[in-house]
Amino acid sequence: MSKHTSDPEPFPVIMEDDLIHVPPYYFCATDDPTCPCREDPDLVTVVVQEYQAGVLTGDEALRIVQGRQANS
Repeated sequence: MSKHTSDPEPFPVIMEDDLIHVPPYYFCATDDPTCPCREDPDLVTVVVQEYQAGVLTGDEALRIVQGRQANS
């Protein structure tokens, strides 16, 4: 019998789930409070800046960081 001298080619995996961290704020929309995105200072800074600029209300900013839609 002959032996394979190389590793087999990996099968492509087609992702069917929604992306977890999406623009423009990159906070995941999951109920996982342990996700590190919730405490990422760079991500929080973007939301704070938009709040300070009047783009977001306080409630909207909080919902974004919590991973909920701003209008929910």
